Amino acid sequence: MMDQYRRLKAEHPGSILFFRMGDFYETFGEDALVTSRALGIALTSRDKKRDSTPLAGVPYHAIEGYLRKLVQQGFSVAIAEQMESADQAKGLVDRQVIEVVTPGTVTRLGLLEESESNYIVALFPGTERIGVAVAEVSTGEFRVGEIDPESLDQLPLEIPAREVLLPAADAGRDRLGAGAVDATPGRAIYGGAPVTR
Repeated sequence: MMDQYRRLKAEHPGSILFFRMGDFYETFGEDALVTSRALGIALTSRDKKRDSTPLAGVPYHAIEGYLRKLVQQGFSVAIAEQMESADQAKGLVDRQVIEVVTPGTVTRLGLLEESESNYIVALFPGTERIGVAVAEVSTGEFRVGEIDPESLDQLPLEIPAREVLLPAADAGRDRLGAGAVDATPGRAIYGGAPVTR
């Protein structure tokens, strides 16, 4: 089972993996440490050995509330669901990631604040200007354009993004400037490598 968990986690390295096990979504290792701290839930372990794997879980029927808390804090969550019942499984129950919920791509009604926009912004630096794409997934709003690098620090004032996508470092990310886009609380920054919080 842990091999299955590690495989799914490797496919979604920047996300907390909610791994369905019966009536709970479990998290393991670093994800369990982060989840326990972010949600204020108990941290346990798979066994009582000295090098045991940290474990934190939430009931499947209450997932909406926990997802809301994580997304509001800027986390991405990959949900791995059981694709068959334990009775029908021949050996290990098949699990697959069926959804990835990120701060800027939330479409679940229970996770959205009706009075607030939920923008996701992608930035790509050119030689002289920065390409900008803005989407509000829940309403279908989409804008694309370019800005001067000097105007980048004004972008968050015009478009309060919940999630910002950046290119990998070798694709010119360094041209955006070290402090131009900061990881403020409640806003996720993704690009190139997994984000740690």
